[in-house]
Amino acid sequence: MHTNKSVFLALALLFISNFGSAQNTVSNWKKYFSVDSIYQISFPGKVFVLSDTLQSDFGPILKRTIFTQDTVIAPGVNFSVTEFHYPTGVIDGSDSETINALFDATIDGSLSQTKGILDYRSREELAGFAASVWRITYDSNRKVVRHKAVIIDGVMLILQVSMPVRGSNSRVSDKFMSTFRIDYKG
Repeated sequence: MHTNKSVFLALALLFISNFGSAQNTVSNWKKYFSVDSIYQISFPGKVFVLSDTLQSDFGPILKRTIFTQDTVIAPGVNFSVTEFHYPTGVIDGSDSETINALFDATIDGSLSQTKGILDYRSREELAGFAASVWRITYDSNRKVVRHKAVIIDGVMLILQVSMPVRGSNSRVSDKFMSTFRIDYKG
């Protein structure tokens, strides 16, 4: 019986030490400032940036994805911010009907892409801008992805954290989301 207790204690200490490493302070994360000074956010680990231009009925949309993945600070967790820069005048920040339709279409697209189940969704406001928050469980309930989207002057930003359900830590996800700051001056 003493051996089982020792094994349990060793496993508990291992879990706590891994939990602690994932909880590294925000100061160990790298701050990213958006190219156009709209926002800032902190990422754990090295940041990568991919850009593309999407063609649409109302003109080209610049898509920029800033991401890091599977870091020492947060193993198995992927963090990203995707920016969609719409042509001038396409998204009016005061048109709640258009904004709600865009959020709904984005959530539907996320569900379609992951083939997941919507756990929750809510609307909120960030620094006076319309925002939406939602979470999807996917891959036969093995993974979860949290999203926060905000629309700022014709730019839609989507923050995303995906992680395995087993061993996932919402604190790491919360930390990423909480480092997001809007710097937009109008």
